[in-house]
Amino acid sequence: MAMKRNPLVTAMNEGIAKSKRNVKLFRESTANLLSVKSTLRAKYAWAFDKLDDMGESDGIWFDCSWSSLYDKPSISISMMHLESFKDKVLTDLLYNLCSFGDPEVSEYAEALNKDFRFKFEDVNIIVRAYVKSDSPTCRKIKIGTKMVEEATYKIVCS
Repeated sequence: MAMKRNPLVTAMNEGIAKSKRNVKLFRESTANLLSVKSTLRAKYAWAFDKLDDMGESDGIWFDCSWSSLYDKPSISISMMHLESFKDKVLTDLLYNLCSFGDPEVSEYAEALNKDFRFKFEDVNIIVRAYVKSDSPTCRKIKIGTKMVEEATYKIVCS
């Protein structure tokens, strides 16, 4: 008769295996980013020049990761608390990035946010721009009403 495994030990073994897989993915991701770093810096660094001295205290967050889905780097720039979408730093960045190709633009009026997705051959770059809720130039306006039917439930036990 086979020995029955304790569920706690099984869960711990699965956790260890998952951690090992994550470490492997992290190492692969790091190696991939390192392999393209100098190429991307040489090609795109100038487009970000206006952001050199800016960071979180200026409402700008940067993130870079390896996208296993697209097998290339994914760079994200979030720009918060803008007066408008005509902000000089934002428009300069978008102008520079547009020299490589046009973005797909998504608008999220509820959050006063626009996303600009640049899908280049060697990197995906997304610029997320958020306008302040008290912006003197941008505001969300109601353009309609959407009715959504949603089922409600209750638990009944016999």
